[in-house]
Amino acid sequence: MKYKVKAGDDFDVTSANVVQFRRTKLFNQTLAKHKEVAGKVEEFIKFKTDNPLGRFGKTDQHFVSGGVLASTGMIHTHLTGDISLLYKRSGKNPTIIDLVAVLTHDELGTGQPPNMKQQKKMAKVLVDAE
Repeated sequence: MKYKVKAGDDFDVTSANVVQFRRTKLFNQTLAKHKEVAGKVEEFIKFKTDNPLGRFGKTDQHFVSGGVLASTGMIHTHLTGDISLLYKRSGKNPTIIDLVAVLTHDELGTGQPPNMKQQKKMAKVLVDAE
């Protein structure tokens, strides 16, 4: 992006924030199961590389407070109507984004009807993912 300082003087502005992505074993396993969203995951990575705090669509947010999954500290964003990417974000320069899992609502326990037993199981799996 170029900004004019004064007439005739342009300078380039590049992001000073470095973003690093780490993939957990669980992420690799679940992405292999949901290969159809691999392109969307790449779009997510490109977007977050440029804007790590920006929202990748309107559903890019922490789980609702008070819920079982909120205790994981995970952020999720929908890649399709039924498949979400779960990740953690920490630090600044570098910002580290841990890609944790790619799951359907039913796998996560948030389908209809919600499955609290599955949510509790997945909360433990997600926290333990490395």
